[in-house]
Amino acid sequence: MRVHRPNPQVLVIAERRLSALLGLVVWTGMVSVFYYTFLDSGDFMPVSASEGGATPWKFEVGGNTLFLLFPVFLAPSLLRCLRVLAVGEELTFDDESRMVSKNRVRVAAFGEVKYLQLKTLNGTCEELMLCALLTDGTRVTLHTSGAVAEMVAVADEIGKLLQVEVVREA
Repeated sequence: MRVHRPNPQVLVIAERRLSALLGLVVWTGMVSVFYYTFLDSGDFMPVSASEGGATPWKFEVGGNTLFLLFPVFLAPSLLRCLRVLAVGEELTFDDESRMVSKNRVRVAAFGEVKYLQLKTLNGTCEELMLCALLTDGTRVTLHTSGAVAEMVAVADEIGKLLQVEVVREA
């Protein structure tokens, strides 16, 4: 996450493409190691041509059946990494027009933001999600990051710019 001010009236938070690439490499490595370990465990057996099998692998149903679905739970992080890598992610707070935009698409006006919420994900303090609660009751996710101290500092700076309270929830 890179925070900069192109001018005193504009605050920009940009996700670094390098961190998205690193996330993609980690995701690919985890899934590769997972499937290599799972396939090597003996739950999948090669089907010989003499048995007339049309598929190269025969699945022996066992206790590890549900573990095949494990990488599906990682799919949202993969898609986020791919999106950030392809088009980037930029959150802009423009004090001149009093607008909040994400990837150049209007999210809300400054006056529509009731308060900012820093929410811990998965019950641990390892990853925080910054949301804006709007006056109509909608919650807009602004940014998610594992850099806790940096997220708290950025949330405070955004709160001062928007002149709203920052609420931290577990």
